[in-house]
Amino acid sequence: MLKKCILSLLCLSGVYLSADDFIVRNYPDSPGWVFRPGEEVTAVHRTESPMKTAPEIEWRDYYGNVRKIKTKLLDAQRAVFELPTDQNGYFTLKTGKAFCRYAVIPKLPPHDTLANPFGINFHLDRITLYQGAREIAFAKYIGLDWGRSMLIDWSDLRSADYDREFARHAGLIRQARESGMHVLGQILYVPRFASGRPTEEYLVWSRTPSESMKEVTEYARYMAKAYPFISHWEIGNEQNVPIFWMGRKSSTGNRPQVIRDYVDFLAAAYKGFKEVSPDCKVVFGGVTSSCPREFFDHALAYKGSKFCDYMNVHYGRNIPEIREIMKANQLEDRPFWVTEIGGTAGGTVYDEMRQLRTDLLMTAEQFADGAVKVFKYNLRNDGRKAAETEHNYGLITYDFYPKPNYVAYATMIRLLQNVRNGHRINVTRCADQGYLKGFEFNDAKSGKTVNFIILEAKPKAKVTFRTPDKELLLTDAMGVEKVLKAQNGKVEFEMTKLPVFITGKITPNPGKVVYPQEKLLRTIKGKFSNPDFTKGITQWYLGAEKPVSTVTHQQENGNGFMRVEIKSPGGKNFHGVNTTLHNDIAALYKQLKPDEYIVVNAKIKLRYKNLDNRGVAFTVEYLKPGKNSRFAWNETSFSNGSSDWKTFAVRAKVHRQTGRLRLVTMFAPRTTGVIDIDDLELTLEVWSNPR
Repeated sequence: MLKKCILSLLCLSGVYLSADDFIVRNYPDSPGWVFRPGEEVTAVHRTESPMKTAPEIEWRDYYGNVRKIKTKLLDAQRAVFELPTDQNGYFTLKTGKAFCRYAVIPKLPPHDTLANPFGINFHLDRITLYQGAREIAFAKYIGLDWGRSMLIDWSDLRSADYDREFARHAGLIRQARESGMHVLGQILYVPRFASGRPTEEYLVWSRTPSESMKEVTEYARYMAKAYPFISHWEIGNEQNVPIFWMGRKSSTGNRPQVIRDYVDFLAAAYKGFKEVSPDCKVVFGGVTSSCPREFFDHALAYKGSKFCDYMNVHYGRNIPEIREIMKANQLEDRPFWVTEIGGTAGGTVYDEMRQLRTDLLMTAEQFADGAVKVFKYNLRNDGRKAAETEHNYGLITYDFYPKPNYVAYATMIRLLQNVRNGHRINVTRCADQGYLKGFEFNDAKSGKTVNFIILEAKPKAKVTFRTPDKELLLTDAMGVEKVLKAQNGKVEFEMTKLPVFITGKITPNPGKVVYPQEKLLRTIKGKFSNPDFTKGITQWYLGAEKPVSTVTHQQENGNGFMRVEIKSPGGKNFHGVNTTLHNDIAALYKQLKPDEYIVVNAKIKLRYKNLDNRGVAFTVEYLKPGKNSRFAWNETSFSNGSSDWKTFAVRAKVHRQTGRLRLVTMFAPRTTGVIDIDDLELTLEVWSNPR
């Protein structure tokens, strides 16, 4: 490749991120700081303060290796240098205040984009067309051929004059059509004019369809006719969670009927699409990992899978279990898609290595369980706050720099693009050094076997595999390859936290494979001084933006309980009543050994009366000065309506951090009504995780 001239390099498009930074021209086939192996790339370090001598730039790879790059001054504020692209992977550049990430990723071989099992989530309706074009380019660069959330949702439309409505979004539609990606269309929520609660605020009317749902069928007919370039349509999003689906207004408080209402919603859309475009495919709404089996029991008993071509789950749902429910209801099997999956690098306990591992492991597990398409959530970070979980799900940063898991996901796509089936494999425990998870996949095009291996429990281990092959090809998550020569049918190498792919046959060691068994060591019964509220409601506190609720002690048939009256809708934030748990978790942790951890079990009885809007949930929070981190919810999060006494339980592993725990009955924004609280139970379990 001819060297790019410096003069053309300086004719840049885009925005400088700071006064001191690195800049490089966007090459024709690159969306930003990603390049092909061996490509000759010239970059510039730009400073606000004049430079007297050419600076050295610190270059670092993902393994921690560091070297210095020499630069040449162009003038007092610019120094030019050659960017290393001699190896695959993720790298950083640093000098003074300037910091930059970049990646080197091999080009994906020609492949069938329609059959490609990898997809990606966008939020293109929230950003400019220029930003959307860059996100699409980043996705296509590594072989993400399917896109979700590339258009506006039905709920964003103001009227049923669809020609006029979509004319306002013509640029977004043209971008999707011309993107070169396969677009997964969606009907997630309903617009105000098709809602059964049109006078309510957004989170209510957009999750509540009309009683007849005829508008759903009419809209599906229109979309199928107007946009034939979209051949796949997803109906609903995480509809097992009340915050995303409330059912018809007449079904309020009747959970089984709310679930059946979703099936009616799906059926109405299915009818409209198939009438106009019989060959198009309808995808069941993705069911989130917090879903109890209750949702599928009701939805599939109501023949929900008859109105879709693909079933759909999100994150950690168990595909084989759902297939068993379908079989029990005499339903024809359906292939599965997973339209959201992946981890975050944000929050108090996550980082980019953990996100990389989560992304690859979740994807491999779903393919092994039979998923035919998996969509990573999402392409680009939603913001810049490092501690904010929702801001950090992306493969690239908010400022369009690649993250380590962008490189790792590109490696997985390159090696598994032709995967059509797979399964979990038994890989041996490696002495006392750590444990492995393994998944074997068969490449439908080449016939090769590709194994995904990830180390659990220990950060490093020496592992041994048996193989009938003379050699295996090891490719780590950064795309770096190494040939493993077999000796006497064995290969041996050292693994770290970075997952690897091994091309070739692996034979599990003979005999029973032993995996680590966690062991319950002891339980500590909670000793609330007044768990049944017979003596009042001391030690409970009301948290809110403003005084919107009152807390009182009540008596009924000689039994005490706490009553919370939410008198007015309140502000935008969550609030609730809470109490700190009976013991300081930090004191208990001082007694633990390094391989021990704590699980908290909490139960509470709740009774509702006329709860409206998003409702309430029972949760546990970890307290830290200046910051709260909620880490456990009950499965029926955000219940509403009216009900008699019900017991809600939370179970969660507590992270090894100094702090306290508290129980919270949480009210969602703008909720009104009455909730009664009684009979607290708490048990702390101490577990060991054998190494």
